[in-house]
Amino acid sequence: MMIGTNKGRGRFIVVLVRQLGHAAAASLMVAGATGCISPASERADEVFGGDAGRRPDAVATADSGASPGAAFPAPPPQDAAVVEDSSLASNPDAAPPAACPPSWTVTAACGGPTGAPAPNFGPNVLIFDPSMSMSSIQSQLDGIYALQDGAQFGTGRYAYFFKPGQYALDVQVGFYTQVVGLGQSPDDVTITGAVRAKADWLGDNNATCNFWRGVENLAVVPTPSIDGDVNVWATSQGTHLRRMHVQGDLVLDDLGGWASGGFIADSLVDGNINSGTQQQYLTRNDDGAWMGSSWNMVFVGDGQPPEGSWPSPPTRSSRARPSCASGRFSTSTARATTS
Repeated sequence: MMIGTNKGRGRFIVVLVRQLGHAAAASLMVAGATGCISPASERADEVFGGDAGRRPDAVATADSGASPGAAFPAPPPQDAAVVEDSSLASNPDAAPPAACPPSWTVTAACGGPTGAPAPNFGPNVLIFDPSMSMSSIQSQLDGIYALQDGAQFGTGRYAYFFKPGQYALDVQVGFYTQVVGLGQSPDDVTITGAVRAKADWLGDNNATCNFWRGVENLAVVPTPSIDGDVNVWATSQGTHLRRMHVQGDLVLDDLGGWASGGFIADSLVDGNINSGTQQQYLTRNDDGAWMGSSWNMVFVGDGQPPEGSWPSPPTRSSRARPSCASGRFSTSTARATTS
């Protein structure tokens, strides 16, 4: 079972369940799901905006908490086989690849183009290029959102991949939809308009059932013509914003309707983050001025956590930056999409 990949550092980690046993495999799956791994086995990811006020284009490394030139993380335990790519996964005797340094610079051996043709991801993966007509892209996005807006238990699954560049769009994110910027830094893909989740299907602006969607690795510039110059992310559990740069304000409810939980990590918000009616929330390694509280808000490694502590206001903060291996992210080259 493969619990994680990172070709950008020149390796795939393949867990051999038959050697580990079910209990060990289950614990590894839990670690992968939470994103937090023992520092002894994996270095922490470099935080996007790792120090308070750090800009996304100042981040030096993609996946390693080590500074440029630092030693590559130790190899995984003996129970895991390390192979260079999936074609070698069936050969447990294959030699491990050369260590790839933590850097934005990619090569063919370390996550760069190999000359292979771009893969066919199927009809539900839409890959957008800034040279395309914005009206054509918007039409496709609107059509899918009409299908996914209220599809709480539907079968549709969609992903939007945006190649680096500038876009003018209103990206509404419905159920079972993931939006991904393919730049090496979040600002490489900038969407002027909105990348938002609205509570417009359940009634009364109620977002308590807005589950199962996420956005990562891009910048969004809110505009006055869409939600009054504020980016709306009205969701509840099973959602995420990760490696985002919101160049303005972010609000976590929709016009005062109920909302119940969410997760933001490794992100920079230039304006305010207004929790609105959110009942609980978790943020990790973010930088932005937080406003509001309700039942329980948790801030881990954030640059500007709110003042005070439980029970008044109902917030808990930790300045320590956790040793967490965040989810991997993809980048686009001229020839192919790699991860």
